Amino acid sequence: MTFHSPGGSLSGGVMLGTVIRKLKLDTHVGESSSCASACMLAFIGGWSRKVTHDGRIGNHQVQNTLTDIGSIQGVQDLIGFLSEYHREMNVSPLAVTAAMTRRSNEICPSSEVLSSSAA
Repeated sequence: MTFHSPGGSLSGGVMLGTVIRKLKLDTHVGESSSCASACMLAFIGGWSRKVTHDGRIGNHQVQNTLTDIGSIQGVQDLIGFLSEYHREMNVSPLAVTAAMTRRSNEICPSSEVLSSSAA
């Protein structure tokens, strides 16, 4: 499955990534393409993942457009959920921490997202 998207719904990205993993599909970001934010969450669901030499993937802080993450507990629950999702997709949960250091108008580059696999 080839991706090129600036992002979208966090829950939609996770749901798509989960389906991709269950179907054992491969994911790819092609030449001069980018896959950011929720797209990256779908991308990491790939059974195998490939980013071409000039393709880009990345993530950033969650935009608080959801009322249920307005509290400290809601934020902590979301970070826990995303960390577990990354672990299930064999991506280091440290990628969540790296993404949380980037504002929504910035992108945490693929080298930080996929630099280590989960144990």
